[in-house]
Amino acid sequence: AGSANRNDVNMSNAAIVFYQQLTTRERDKSKGWLSINYGAGYSRTNNFYENVAYGGTNQTSSISDYYAGIAKREVYQYGSVNPNGLDGWAYDHILIDNFGPASDPNSYSSTVNVPVRQLAGITRTGGQSEFNLSFGANYSNKLYIGLGLAITDIRYNSHARFTENGNAIITNGGNPTDFSSTFAQDQSTKGSGFNAKLGIIYKPIQALRLGFTFTSPTFYNIDDSYAEGLATQYTGGKSYQNVSEPYQLSYNLRTPLKLAGGASVFIGKYGS
Repeated sequence: AGSANRNDVNMSNAAIVFYQQLTTRERDKSKGWLSINYGAGYSRTNNFYENVAYGGTNQTSSISDYYAGIAKREVYQYGSVNPNGLDGWAYDHILIDNFGPASDPNSYSSTVNVPVRQLAGITRTGGQSEFNLSFGANYSNKLYIGLGLAITDIRYNSHARFTENGNAIITNGGNPTDFSSTFAQDQSTKGSGFNAKLGIIYKPIQALRLGFTFTSPTFYNIDDSYAEGLATQYTGGKSYQNVSEPYQLSYNLRTPLKLAGGASVFIGKYGS
């Protein structure tokens, strides 16, 4: 058995800030609104890039046992396998069969002999990023206010493959036939959202700093798409392939708001 895992780091940040002094020569430069700054920034807050691979020889079971379990549940609940589901595909690919009445859930089992060679791989891509617009102001060197609006973006893609190589009894009383079968799963998630932020620092006296931050909930609109497929190739040229229609789901997501406060006291050259 073996495995591998590789991560790609691709973090990036960019920002620009403009500063404007509001005081004039005639005004007191220590009172009133003294300055403002405004800017924009971009940051990649999450990185989803990852490659995972593992494999080995399974001495005790085949993924076809999993397909047979689905078939038993489908037949028990609905009277037959689902022609558009994994169990129906596996039945058509002769990875499972009914060794008895088709209406008997317990008659379905795998046609695959163990051991089998199994190899799985997952490739994930995408990330989460945030674009910020910010504004800040200084009042009398005592009150500092910051406002921000963030627009977030989510992109996530996952491509998973599970391949099994072995042999199966595809005809009653026949000899085992070598095969290779791959179960594939593809997921795509796209979304965007926004939130607002407020930060305040107040100095009632020179030695004391009071701070407060507020981050609104992030409101997301997210679209998910999922599809799966099964492809099987037998020695001798017989092959089968099925792919599902994409399962689409759109939903809204709201994260919790955040509140934080704090205080710092400075005594001489020391602070805490």
